[in-house]
Amino acid sequence: VTVINYVRRPWDEQALRQLLFQSQNPGSVWIRAPRRSGKTSLLLRLIDEHSCKSDHPTLNGLIHINISTWGHSKRSLAQHIWEEFLSSPRNAGFYRNFSPEVEARGEALTRKDNAGFFLQAFADFLIAECPHPLERIYFLFDEVDPLRELHFKGGASGREVCRVLLWQIRALIQSSENVGVVD
Repeated sequence: VTVINYVRRPWDEQALRQLLFQSQNPGSVWIRAPRRSGKTSLLLRLIDEHSCKSDHPTLNGLIHINISTWGHSKRSLAQHIWEEFLSSPRNAGFYRNFSPEVEARGEALTRKDNAGFFLQAFADFLIAECPHPLERIYFLFDEVDPLRELHFKGGASGREVCRVLLWQIRALIQSSENVGVVD
């Protein structure tokens, strides 16, 4: 399924819009469906319709993060998210809002060990640096199957990595007023 031949699901899309963008606090949601059912296409539609771009300013910044390209043993999740923001074509529209110096100023954020602390600091940084007013940052985690594999096939250390990451992100979701997560 691609964005071009995406099958619209108006009731699902409206429920997501209401939960994510029309509530007092940013919503977070887990999208679960069989392979090739349009989950990534739905995330890309959210980016197209709701993420702040220079020609389409909104109060939301949406960042697509492909987990399947993260080598957990080679780099931190924070470093992976930072690199996805800087280089993924799916984030290009949002990234173009920022000055070229944002890359150098934001690099130090990736040194945070706690994923929840990093995501909050990254969101605060983007809100402060964006020339358009932003209220919320949403992290759209896509292709999360490698986390499942790490949990079930990575032994005790893999399970511990997953457990710690999920608890850190859960704490962020419960406490943040300007960060939402979509998996």
